[in-house]
Amino acid sequence: MNQKSKIILLDEITSALDNETANTITNNVLELNDITKIMITHRLDEKTLRNFDTIIVIKNYKCYCK
Repeated sequence: MNQKSKIILLDEITSALDNETANTITNNVLELNDITKIMITHRLDEKTLRNFDTIIVIKNYKCYCK
């Protein structure tokens, strides 16, 4: 991974993984410092959600921000 990037876009990086592997990868991504992380996922588990500053949910063509 190029550490010089300021933004990283992660599109469904854990979609085909078992929970243990998905958690390991998610934790590694969250440990990256000084970088903006944009994560697109269908997995909305509490552990992952609480690690992001902004959460945008798209449902029925409407955006909901938290």
